Amino acid sequence: MKKFLQILPITIIAAIITFSCQKEIDIKSDPLDEQLVVEGKIIKGESPEIILTKTGFYYDPIDANTIENLYIHNASVSISNGATQIQLVEKCDINADELFESNKEIFAESAGTPVAVIEAFYYSLSDAQQDSLILSYYPDIPQSCKYLVPSGTTFIGEEGKTYNLDIVTQDNKVLSSSTTIPLGFYIDSLSYEYNEEYPGYAKVLVNLTFPPNQNLGKYVKFGSKKQDEDYFFGGIGGSVYSDAAFAGSTNLSLPLLYNSNDDDDIPFGARGNFLKGDTASLIWMNIDRATYDFLYSVENDGGASPFSSPTKPQSNIEGGLGIWGGYNISEYSVYIPL
Repeated sequence: MKKFLQILPITIIAAIITFSCQKEIDIKSDPLDEQLVVEGKIIKGESPEIILTKTGFYYDPIDANTIENLYIHNASVSISNGATQIQLVEKCDINADELFESNKEIFAESAGTPVAVIEAFYYSLSDAQQDSLILSYYPDIPQSCKYLVPSGTTFIGEEGKTYNLDIVTQDNKVLSSSTTIPLGFYIDSLSYEYNEEYPGYAKVLVNLTFPPNQNLGKYVKFGSKKQDEDYFFGGIGGSVYSDAAFAGSTNLSLPLLYNSNDDDDIPFGARGNFLKGDTASLIWMNIDRATYDFLYSVENDGGASPFSSPTKPQSNIEGGLGIWGGYNISEYSVYIPL
């Protein structure tokens, strides 16, 4: 379940964006004011994770040292649920699994062995051995640093609870935030309808029931996938919504769109459909208002259009940028018979 929420720090995403031009341009510019960036999550049934970085100067060179220098180390990071307070500890390592999964075909070819064999070998290794193997291929890869619950300590997210985050850096910069893991607002089921025009395809529907006299104020992020794939968050209107969009509704069946690749040979009238024989899956994440506002602002910043300008994400971090979000997650699947 963690895989869908693994994201690169915002500042590191910015750092790895590069461009080229034919003429060298000498730009004189003062560095931007440095700000701290928090990317934190706490999921029902799981321990919290915090990534703490700083904003970088756009024209800095891009290398491993640049990325490493974006992390804020040795900060005091604590989380409280009103009854218990926990002090997180910093842990830095490389993201070996992600690198292996994206390069396993190359590793298998260089070793002269099938991918299945190299996979079995890699996942039989200890974490330290996996890191060592990846570092032998990528010796200059930067580490990824997070603040985590100490080993041997239990502190997991619970539905309906509020979690307060407090951070103090070594140079006494203070950040704080609060998030709630909402009570569950779940779907009824997934169903499917065969495409009459293209018999090999089917539309998958998300079936919802809204209680009478509903109290608005429920927010959701969702994603879709089929078997053996990672979740895709997107589609028409983005991946987050407020129940205010369906005010007055009782029962709804909304399409769950499949994200096909551009080179997939799919008829236009079947785009977004699943194939017969697929297992279609939905990940459904209840979130609070502040998390919704942040995610919605990121998805709708307008930066991809030449006729609009990017907008600033709506952070819930006092003293910095970013997000501290709580997630109540459920997953659903339906098999589409052949």
